Amino acid sequence: MTRPHQSPYAGHDDGELAILLEQGCELAFTEIYQRYWKNLHDFAERQLREQWPAKDCVQEVFVALWRNRSERRIACLEGYLLQAVRFQACKAIQSRKSARSFYQYARYTAPASYFKDHVSLKEMQSGFDKVLAGLPEKQRAIFTMHREGQVTYKQIAEKLGIFVKTVEQKMSLSLKSLREYAEATR
Repeated sequence: MTRPHQSPYAGHDDGELAILLEQGCELAFTEIYQRYWKNLHDFAERQLREQWPAKDCVQEVFVALWRNRSERRIACLEGYLLQAVRFQACKAIQSRKSARSFYQYARYTAPASYFKDHVSLKEMQSGFDKVLAGLPEKQRAIFTMHREGQVTYKQIAEKLGIFVKTVEQKMSLSLKSLREYAEATR
């Protein structure tokens, strides 16, 4: 299947793309995204049985892939991405079981339209980083512990000596700020 506007990296194999990604090549990232997004979405949708949480899950994986590009050597790109989506799907299922809304949990991630409209991932990430930097210190710390450190709300509450409800409230405020930024840049 030929895509309109084929990227200059369409003929590269996954190993080459992984190396280029590690070096920060945005076009290689775009090729990886175009190459794997649909299959990863279909996989996530089979796991979650819902379209929007699946999209959010896959988008989260791609945001993390770009954010952590220089920290990992990826030997098998497809396997890595499938495993990352499987992990995100498990997190989504777990969050449902603990009565947190998956939509609220993952809505801050950018929709696929950001990439289709050629808005730079770098610009999007920079905007999110600015929003996060503008949050009150404790709220930013809670968000960072949960999203990047993968710490549960209960663990955060224990570590900071606060109520779980306070953690939930601070996360909700953080996600609202990120959502507002995403909506304003559409």
